[in-house]
Amino acid sequence: AAAQPMRTGVRSISRAGEQPPIETARYVAEVLSTDLANKKMHPAVNTVTKRSLEEAGGLASHAGEEFLYVLEGQLIFYTDFYSPTLLNEGDSIYFDGSMAHAYVAGGDGPAKILVVTNIDGKSEGFINEHS
Repeated sequence: AAAQPMRTGVRSISRAGEQPPIETARYVAEVLSTDLANKKMHPAVNTVTKRSLEEAGGLASHAGEEFLYVLEGQLIFYTDFYSPTLLNEGDSIYFDGSMAHAYVAGGDGPAKILVVTNIDGKSEGFINEHS
């Protein structure tokens, strides 16, 4: 059956540890609310272990806006317009996804981040485009 647009009252619950992690070239992603098609937001919890921009595969961009919140650890946020920015646990950033960007782990260990991307209802395959 074709995916239907969301209707009023639709909800999706993602339980801790329920979604198998998806390993990409850039990070390990736990994609949330996978039971909903035609979402206008793409939520995921990503674990970033890459220690350099080169190891992370350089900068990438995509349509839409993105919100990132650091759950654990430290993250170095790279873009093509700004100097690298260190984000600590509890810090967040909201930015235009078309600005090329990348995440790199800062500090001693990995960084765990909540990322919510608005991609104008085109969440299908987004993890591959951004990976």
